[in-house]
Amino acid sequence: MPIVALAFHENIAMDRLDRYFAQPAGGETRPIVCSRCSLGFALVLVNRDDKNNWHYADELLALIEEDCINGLHRDEYVLNAAD
Repeated sequence: MPIVALAFHENIAMDRLDRYFAQPAGGETRPIVCSRCSLGFALVLVNRDDKNNWHYADELLALIEEDCINGLHRDEYVLNAAD
């Protein structure tokens, strides 16, 4: 299933962004913040023209916030098309 959105921990964001912006559809990025701990993430929407991007951003933020354990997070969160 194709990846539609992802979020990276701010410490690894630049390395990962280079990889995903090389995709032919062209991505879009925006900052998001965990409401539980205020940690910032770079959200990458893989296809900037996808009409569901707002939904993907909300869904990914929910995953990030559910995963928060006193400010600890995984480095990368990935949302696939069928998720």
